[in-house]
Amino acid sequence: MSYDRFQRTFALSSLANWASTRSGPQSVLQADCQHMLTDTVSLSSNQQVIGNWQLVWGPQVWQAPDSVLSCNVMYVAHTAAMPGTGEAYVVALSATNSRSLYDWFGEDFDVASSVDFASFNPSASSAPIALLESMANTLFKRL
Repeated sequence: MSYDRFQRTFALSSLANWASTRSGPQSVLQADCQHMLTDTVSLSSNQQVIGNWQLVWGPQVWQAPDSVLSCNVMYVAHTAAMPGTGEAYVVALSATNSRSLYDWFGEDFDVASSVDFASFNPSASSAPIALLESMANTLFKRL
């Protein structure tokens, strides 16, 4: 059985959460995560299900200061043959690490502050795109 493009994307995204089950120094978690990802996507039995993928960036494991748990994991994988699409990249991000207090309180529950992206990276700033009034009215009517 071969997965469709949505199942393949979900499977690759799920792998980003692997580090949340481990603890240790960031360098060890990152090396272990890279080995796991490389081994997983290269197994022929997995390739029959999710296709042929190569890691093109990462993984990058981030930990909060003085923590032994991963808070965030990200990597990018590439395939030349995504069903219905052809060439594709998947940017996989880990979800909340339920064992990390920083993940819960420093990220998930921190809804009172926002990031000014222009001050974070001025070269990437642009004016917000105005929402067309008719589009907004249609959207809110459906809600």
